[in-house]
Amino acid sequence: MSQHFCHQAGYAQNDAWLTRALDEVLQKLDPAPGKAITYRQIDVVLDDAGIEPDLATQLYERILRTLEECQVQVVEAEESDLGNDDFATEIADEVFEMLAEMMGRAGEFDHELLSAADERRLLEIYHDGLRAKRELQSGLSSVQQYAAERRIKASEEAIDTLMRCNLRLVAKIATRYMPYARHLTFDDLLQEGRIGLLKAIERFDQNCRGRLSTYAVYWIRQSIQRALADQDRMVRLPVHIVEQLHRLRKTCEQFRCIHGREPGDAELANALGVSLAKVRSLWRVAQHHTSIDRPVGADTNTFLGELIADDREEGPDFICEQQLLHAVLREVLGHLSSRERDILERRYGLIDGQTHTLEEIGQIFGLTRERIRQIERKALKRLNRGEYRRILQPFLYQ
Repeated sequence: MSQHFCHQAGYAQNDAWLTRALDEVLQKLDPAPGKAITYRQIDVVLDDAGIEPDLATQLYERILRTLEECQVQVVEAEESDLGNDDFATEIADEVFEMLAEMMGRAGEFDHELLSAADERRLLEIYHDGLRAKRELQSGLSSVQQYAAERRIKASEEAIDTLMRCNLRLVAKIATRYMPYARHLTFDDLLQEGRIGLLKAIERFDQNCRGRLSTYAVYWIRQSIQRALADQDRMVRLPVHIVEQLHRLRKTCEQFRCIHGREPGDAELANALGVSLAKVRSLWRVAQHHTSIDRPVGADTNTFLGELIADDREEGPDFICEQQLLHAVLREVLGHLSSRERDILERRYGLIDGQTHTLEEIGQIFGLTRERIRQIERKALKRLNRGEYRRILQPFLYQ
């Protein structure tokens, strides 16, 4: 990009963030005086940037203003003028049509696209209907009321047309998120995208020289991403983490397409401009939950939980050994007095697995700690003799 062009973009220096974002977008567009740029090219660059909706509309307005100052014309794409970027978009359209046909939705999204002039006309009708609603609250004559109701009806028809003609855009964006949805269906994502589109229509500034479809992309993406964050996971993740995960996966896909292999964490960190620890942290939270009752393969009689080893479960040899030890202990302790046996069982948790202190046992028997210690020592000394020692010896571990 020429120094002359960068200098003319200096109006954005009041906001450091917008200045950096504007420079990055202009570098990708590579405009030059007398060169035409399509709205679609701007859409693609801004969509890849992953900017929040409220900031995107400000940046979009500044891009158009800068291009106008530099005598760069922004035009609708003509079929005869399609370039490489548009060829890639055509390929994406073909993939989308194939997916729509596989889902039995072929033809459902084939609505005629609106031109910039049509968008502005329908938006003007929509906003005129909003003004008519406010006028109805102020009290009108019967004739004025009838006219206001007609304007409101026309406004509803206008927003319906805007929603219907941009449904293909919503569906294409929803399709991109299908690989990341584990529980939400395509219809769920489509409905969330419609909610985002409606927000975009309601918030779009008529004075902005940009396209509604470009502005709507950010609201549609945000609505779908928040649905994935709030509804698609057992453990909810913050929206900004979900967006970071999406950018991480998208970067992985781009790396695989270019290099034909899986990227390393260090390569991803370099591509995203974040630390290596951040990438590893994102991979940890990216793991999904699944039910242990989920059937495995075509055999519905086998469930996932049956194939997972329980590290807490002891082996059969250990269980048998423990059962034998308990039986031997019961037999050996049976040769002690009832008080000695009771004290040892409480002291070493042989009754319920709960060990007791000398103080606690002394309170139970009404004896001092020292007296309980003497009884314990005497009982252990008896068990350490002759026959008892021989019986217990195999269970003593070095």
